[in-house]
Amino acid sequence: MIINFPEARKTSMIEVINWLKYNKQEVEEIEKIFTSLSIRIEEYNKEVVPQNTDGFIFNGSKAFILSCLSEISNQQIKKSLIHECEIFTDALFFILNNKKFFGNFTFNYRENKIIDIILAQKYGLKTPSTLISGTKKTVSDFYDLHKNGIITKSLGGSIRFESESEIFWGQGTSIITLEDIEEMPEYFLPSLFQKKIEKEYEIRTFLFKGKFYSMAIFSQKDNKTALDFRNYNHSFPNRTVPYKLPDNVEKKLLRFAKFTDLDTGSFDLIVTKNEKDYIFLEVNPYGQFGWLSSNCNYYLEKQIAEYFEN
Repeated sequence: MIINFPEARKTSMIEVINWLKYNKQEVEEIEKIFTSLSIRIEEYNKEVVPQNTDGFIFNGSKAFILSCLSEISNQQIKKSLIHECEIFTDALFFILNNKKFFGNFTFNYRENKIIDIILAQKYGLKTPSTLISGTKKTVSDFYDLHKNGIITKSLGGSIRFESESEIFWGQGTSIITLEDIEEMPEYFLPSLFQKKIEKEYEIRTFLFKGKFYSMAIFSQKDNKTALDFRNYNHSFPNRTVPYKLPDNVEKKLLRFAKFTDLDTGSFDLIVTKNEKDYIFLEVNPYGQFGWLSSNCNYYLEKQIAEYFEN
């Protein structure tokens, strides 16, 4: 079996491992296996790999195979060798494609919010009015169109960098004011802007084997989380409850997931305050099920473990 978790989801991975071990299922980290794996291709298209690949956990990173390059200082040489290593690991994943897995490790799906919004609309989901631009004039015109305001967030993941004394980490959603626009240069790197939508509540829904496990998040009750529940208030957490999405919304999300080859993932939606529309925001293709599972008593880690045992 293969379970695909990125490093950032290690807590959820540990929960699944605990359930597997509870039922005396042998579990190993992929690093302990892949560092000794070889590929042998005989004549007549027969692929041969070691047979001890029936039970392990994959953490979503290829870094283990690159550890031998840490002492190489020449960046051009290192770049070439990294490319060689990636070809090897991609071939391994291709060969192991017939194994039971959770999280599509063979499809090079890159989280791309722009493409996701386009595809969401293609499959009938409503999305916020969105602009991706690096021109002050265009952003200013977009701001004038939306009297309720506009917001911005990163195109990809978090923006993180370090100084000698501090770590800077930008994430989440921010309101763009008229003053922000006035201070913008005429041209800048392409950035994502969206119409600010008044929401009743937010929804996080996790897809596992064709079924959605959803949670409503009442973030509007707290000024700190009203714009984005990820501005967590750990002292007074948002109220969260199990939730059932309408069937037509789930069907649209499934069509989106099928096209993008996602067998799992966490979708973020909002329900508008007045119209009660369901608005697609984005999807995390790796998913975060631990928080949702514990708050709603879904026991997803147990379901995932049982999926591999059966």
